[in-house]
Amino acid sequence: MEDRPAACSEPDPVREYPAQRGGFEDLGAQCQECDEERGLAGLHLNVNEHRQQRATLALRDVAYVIEAHFEMTGKAGEDQPIKHHDMFKRRAQKGQCFHRPALGVREFVADFEWVQEAPASALEGRQDLGWMLYDIDFANGKRPQFFRAEMVDGVIDVAAARAGGMVR
Repeated sequence: MEDRPAACSEPDPVREYPAQRGGFEDLGAQCQECDEERGLAGLHLNVNEHRQQRATLALRDVAYVIEAHFEMTGKAGEDQPIKHHDMFKRRAQKGQCFHRPALGVREFVADFEWVQEAPASALEGRQDLGWMLYDIDFANGKRPQFFRAEMVDGVIDVAAARAGGMVR
């Protein structure tokens, strides 16, 4: 279980395409107020008042190789890291997951398979891919964190971006 950088590599040139996604503004707080004040009586949603269009610049026809690691927390108790590593590996080899992985947003789900060794990328050179979502900080008001993605010879080194202070 090495602490290796998370990496992505693509066999073909990266292509971008714009997409419009429909959605609704965050209504959780409004629903909680309604529930506390009046119960569920009169609870309704006028979709025309709360609809939002979200613009996305997505990458097309990409194949990612993702290298990852995990860190044990205090909740693990006496568990050993090898136990969790082996569980993850066994499930990934069978294509099992609790939630389907998504690349950025839920609409972009990812199929995956376990590979023992990552293939080398055929891509050469540098390409600035702009700001990408890194994580959502749920402990601080669901604040999104982004990083400046740069692909070098087919690899986006997310761990290096984080270590270099590129995550905001």
